[in-house]
Amino acid sequence: MAEVKKEPPTPFAYPKVKIKFKDVFNFKEFYVVMYSWLKSNQWIDKTTGGQVEFMEEFHLEKTGATGAKEHIIYWEVEKKRTDYIKFS
Repeated sequence: MAEVKKEPPTPFAYPKVKIKFKDVFNFKEFYVVMYSWLKSNQWIDKTTGGQVEFMEEFHLEKTGATGAKEHIIYWEVEKKRTDYIKFS
């Protein structure tokens, strides 16, 4: 009988998302909506494994000479394991 080797499943790598917008808008509202979306779609912090309050890996705020602000934020999240979503 032939030996069958089962390869372990490779985790699906989601592409990195970069949002760039050059105009005036409500950053706080955008941040809250993104955070709420991650929580409601069962994304959790990759480092702590569930403490969604700490999803933010990095946050940098730069203020230019004209007063314009630039925010750089890194969220490193993974999909929460459930009965429907399991990883081997």
